[in-house]
Amino acid sequence: MASLVTTSIKTILAIIQIFLAPFVVLFERPDPRWGYFDALFQRMMQFYTPLGVGFMRYGFAFYGRLQRLVYGPTEVVDSPDVKGDKDEACVIVLFIHGGGFVCGTADSTSLGFFYPLLQALKKAGVASVRIFSVEYDLAPEFPYPTAPDQSYRVYKWLLAKGIPSRKIIVMGDSAGGNCAMSLMQRAVKEGVPTPACSVLISPWLELNMTKPSYSAKTDTFIRATVSSWRDIYLNGNLDLVNNASPFYQSLQGLPPLMVVYGQKELMVDDLVEFVANAKSNGVDTTALSHPYLYHDYLFFPLGKAANDAISAIAHFILLKVPSL
Repeated sequence: MASLVTTSIKTILAIIQIFLAPFVVLFERPDPRWGYFDALFQRMMQFYTPLGVGFMRYGFAFYGRLQRLVYGPTEVVDSPDVKGDKDEACVIVLFIHGGGFVCGTADSTSLGFFYPLLQALKKAGVASVRIFSVEYDLAPEFPYPTAPDQSYRVYKWLLAKGIPSRKIIVMGDSAGGNCAMSLMQRAVKEGVPTPACSVLISPWLELNMTKPSYSAKTDTFIRATVSSWRDIYLNGNLDLVNNASPFYQSLQGLPPLMVVYGQKELMVDDLVEFVANAKSNGVDTTALSHPYLYHDYLFFPLGKAANDAISAIAHFILLKVPSL
């Protein structure tokens, strides 16, 4: 009973902090270089993310539905059976969403990222791109390795539909970046053709989380929150940490990579080391690191930093996909 009361009090206090955030950030910001909306989002998320999986799922689902009202999908696919003809002229962006493996939806970045990315590509003269966003099953109902396994099956399904690997771009953020890397590493291991290139946005590649940057207070969540998501994802079996971390798997034979992240995010130390490891293994690797922003900063395109990052991704795609 006491534990339930304590949890309820913490939830109420967190909700109060979220509602106060628009006023607090007028006077208090962890980094003076942050704009108002940068600071507002970071503060709201720091109090929101510890509220639990139920709150997070509801928030992502609600946010996704709002975006679909403005910019909805042209088609919803229930694989493996799909009606309609494949469009071989199109380049496919296979996108795998984030959410700590416990929340998130395929449409949660449709207006904040998919639309501006397609607009950036269109501005560069490329219109023949479709985004295929994966709705994978979440933990705890579906723990590791469900998410990476389903992502890999979707990639193989696209190949089986006759879409050449040279016309596929694998992209993912956070936990989705983990799945994207796992997908490509598994493809190399099994002799399956790899995609034309990959874009990893603040990917969560190392699940031990022991680097000094995990003590930072400038990200949208804290280490305790991410640790709880990891434990749920692994169903409490921490012996699986290395297996579930693409950071520790082979980097040989990977396609060109672009890694986008912020210097203020918890995972920055891991990502700096990962980029160095990829380059030393002969992988064509491009890193875009924002000097003072945080995890997934480009999904909230209210400022120049997000727009610049999306333009850089579009430019990377133009360079690495020969068919465009």
